[in-house]
Amino acid sequence: MLEILFSDCVVESYELFEQAIVLRARSRKVEACCPLCKELSNKVQGYYKRCPNDLPLANYRIQFCLKVKRFYCLNSSCDRTTFAESFEPWLARYAHRSNRLKVRQGGIAIAMSAKAGEALLSKMQITISHDTLLNFVRRQVIPSSAAPRVLGVDDFALRKGKSYGTLLLDMEKHKVIDLLLGREAKTVSDWLKQYPSIEIISRDRAQEYKKACDEAAPQAIQVADRWHLLKNLSDHLTQWFESHRNYLVTESSSQNAKSSYEQVLINTANRAKNNLRLYKKAKKLKEQGWHHRAIAKKLGMTKSTVFRWLKDGLPGNKWPSLLDPYLSYLKERWDAGCRKPQELYLEIRTQGFQGQKKLVECHLASLNAGLADTQERLTSKNRLRTYSPNEACRLFTRSKESLSKSSCSQRDSLFSSLKTAQPCYDLVQRFISLFQMKDQENEIIIQAFHSFIEAAKHSDITELARFAKSLEHDKAAVEAALTLPWSNGMTEGKITKLKFIKRQMYGRASFNLLKQKVLLAA
Repeated sequence: MLEILFSDCVVESYELFEQAIVLRARSRKVEACCPLCKELSNKVQGYYKRCPNDLPLANYRIQFCLKVKRFYCLNSSCDRTTFAESFEPWLARYAHRSNRLKVRQGGIAIAMSAKAGEALLSKMQITISHDTLLNFVRRQVIPSSAAPRVLGVDDFALRKGKSYGTLLLDMEKHKVIDLLLGREAKTVSDWLKQYPSIEIISRDRAQEYKKACDEAAPQAIQVADRWHLLKNLSDHLTQWFESHRNYLVTESSSQNAKSSYEQVLINTANRAKNNLRLYKKAKKLKEQGWHHRAIAKKLGMTKSTVFRWLKDGLPGNKWPSLLDPYLSYLKERWDAGCRKPQELYLEIRTQGFQGQKKLVECHLASLNAGLADTQERLTSKNRLRTYSPNEACRLFTRSKESLSKSSCSQRDSLFSSLKTAQPCYDLVQRFISLFQMKDQENEIIIQAFHSFIEAAKHSDITELARFAKSLEHDKAAVEAALTLPWSNGMTEGKITKLKFIKRQMYGRASFNLLKQKVLLAA
């Protein structure tokens, strides 16, 4: 086996230790080539030892103890007098570890954080420090990449809200080709000027990237990201619903509310019965001499709960409050018609109440929404429930087939109560349908897009008109998004991978180290 792996070496002996095997070996060569003048020499000047490490074998660390010949250089015009024989390709000059061990350690250093890699390698009987693993990553030479034809551009946060970088992706090869520190137009344009052969650039709708592409790559077709286009639509739609919050209400069945209320009462009663049953069992076991821990294990309870119950008894349905001594007085004043929290608070303060006014306010609120009043509201014909602008936005952006019956009734209720809701819905669905026209010819898609812009600009919905104007400013990129297969989804996936690598290093890696790891992992 050793002769196959190291054909130019002869193993003379070996020594077995508890966790390591030392192989004493020498080279089969009788002559060597001078590394400077390349002339062969067979005149040996002396010997010295090299002790490089190799990959472990059968959970034993392998170390070579090589007897290395040093030759005289026979070329009198050469600057070197002596030189050592070489063991390449499996061992580089001056190296303390074999090339295949370097490959193993370097791969783990790239795939994992340094400390995690150190821990994993120690389990594999490979001793190395995390600093050495980081040096491996830093010393790696990034292979040069060919100029991309289709480029993906997106930003990522080094420190959210503080500093950002830009990721550049060859979308045809699915390979990250560079990371830039910053997302300003000048930073990106300086990079783009180096690659005049770029034909297509997929980007989000950030103005800095648009400016950089217009300046440095006017020959390239810019493609706006489709997801960001739909996100921009949703943002403008949510703003419109924010200004019409009063209409975001829906009717809910009193029967459902009543059954839900009754279910709460049933659950509360069952819980009280179960607590009483457990309390009786715990008390009985305590009388039999059981310890608190054993009782808790027997009944499936925590030890602290068993201790508290046996010490203080089974708690009631309500925690004691500073307001308890004054409840009867407050109820009497409430029935007399006094409903002002400040006035009642000052009255019980004179009687010795030491709590905050908030307690009085909460109690009066509970009186205002008492059980009888609650039941009266529950048994009424219908109740109104409000919903958020985000929920309303989902009603308008999802297709009719994907909505439930209750969601459809919510949407129809909004149509009947708000005059501009139906036109707004039609415009939103009209824009979304542009992304579902892949089977149509490009001219038809572009014509439908222009028709949407005109309709939105002349509508009574200010937010959609503003959205249409923003599309008009970036019209060429949006048209390319609707007609070309490229989009920034692949770039977003690479950003997710970058975030994973950054978090592996607990977010403490410098930009240069992060760049090395991302490009090497690509």
